[in-house]
Amino acid sequence: MNTYNTLRSGTLLQGKSYTYTIQKVLGQGTFGITYLATTQVKVHGALGELETTMQVAVKEFFMRDINGRDENTVTTGSKGDIYANYKKKFAREAENLSKLKHPHIVKVLEYFEANNTVYYAMEYVEGGNLDNYIKQHNGLPEAECVKYARQIGSALSYMHAHKMLHLDLKPGNVMLRKNGDAVLIDFGLSKQYDENGEPESSTSVGSGTPGYAPIEQANYHEGKDFPVTMDVYALGATMFKMLTGVRPPEASVILNEGFPAYELQKHHVSNTLMAQIAKAMADKKKDRPQSVDAFLQGLGGKIPPRKEEEEKTDYKKEKPVKKKEVKPTVITDDKETNKTTAKYDKYIIIGLLIVICVIGAFLLMNRNDGSREYTPYEDAAITAPAEEKEEYVTSPVEEDYGEAYADTAAVVMDSVAVW
Repeated sequence: MNTYNTLRSGTLLQGKSYTYTIQKVLGQGTFGITYLATTQVKVHGALGELETTMQVAVKEFFMRDINGRDENTVTTGSKGDIYANYKKKFAREAENLSKLKHPHIVKVLEYFEANNTVYYAMEYVEGGNLDNYIKQHNGLPEAECVKYARQIGSALSYMHAHKMLHLDLKPGNVMLRKNGDAVLIDFGLSKQYDENGEPESSTSVGSGTPGYAPIEQANYHEGKDFPVTMDVYALGATMFKMLTGVRPPEASVILNEGFPAYELQKHHVSNTLMAQIAKAMADKKKDRPQSVDAFLQGLGGKIPPRKEEEEKTDYKKEKPVKKKEVKPTVITDDKETNKTTAKYDKYIIIGLLIVICVIGAFLLMNRNDGSREYTPYEDAAITAPAEEKEEYVTSPVEEDYGEAYADTAAVVMDSVAVW
């Protein structure tokens, strides 16, 4: 990390309530330097108090293009008036920041003046900044991007409700706690407005960071409006960086060449989310969502995963359960079956009766013929001698017909009994 005119490790800073020992430089920007420091704090309990060492972050107002340093004292050269104006702004906004109480805004302990500049001490967030996290993962999934956007957006909405703009939102100004929550930091360009929408200080709005500041921010002249759409633009640009891993083009490039949707398409970003980001980064402020809340509402519900994430997913997806086709069961009506069976049995019996009658008639006819044939023998039996008397013998044909008749009659009777 390149640093310029920073305080040395071990330097002591005397605040209003605490004494801070500088440990190292955490970062340096156009308007300030952030240090890691330690301080001694007392914890009070029911039985006494305990003194412990706590890590904090200390922000020093230092204009890189204007200021120098003589030992620990900040120097201004010939541009003292410009520096003085910005220093007042920094002090006022440090005080305003200390009044903001939000889970996604860094907590401020105090602000104080020393070494011809202004400092404020705030909580130290150990998880690293969002910009480094994006680089490590070469871009973030849509769901994670939207999660951070909602957290950062809620912090911006809270600031706007308290008539305060951030004006320098970017991944480098968002820290991540160990539990994964995003925390908005670095309010070096933030600006306070009164209830009438007029700025409380006479300094101009800073130009912001290229790629994250809308085109009007560089030449914006303070008036009676409250331009929250500049923070909306920066939030959309921050999401662009989260999804692609690359910094968005500068606003002037987008104005001339159009929104770079192809970068989002290369990373398989859904059309819905792509459209919302493009709207937030519109050239004209009237075409953007007119509040952060409106932008967050436009993000909608659940964000679909990327195509490559679906391929890498290692959890088991529930397979749809196919419903088995239930074939209708044909229920047989026993009564109907019995009726049909009885109907056929009736026809069979009638047929058998007819057959029996025909056979019976045929047998009777044969028997009658035999009687007539043997009548002379009977007459002769009266007159003829005993030795000539012939005994009537049943013919084989008659015996067969008789047996068939008897069998048929038995079958018919059995059938009738069953029926």
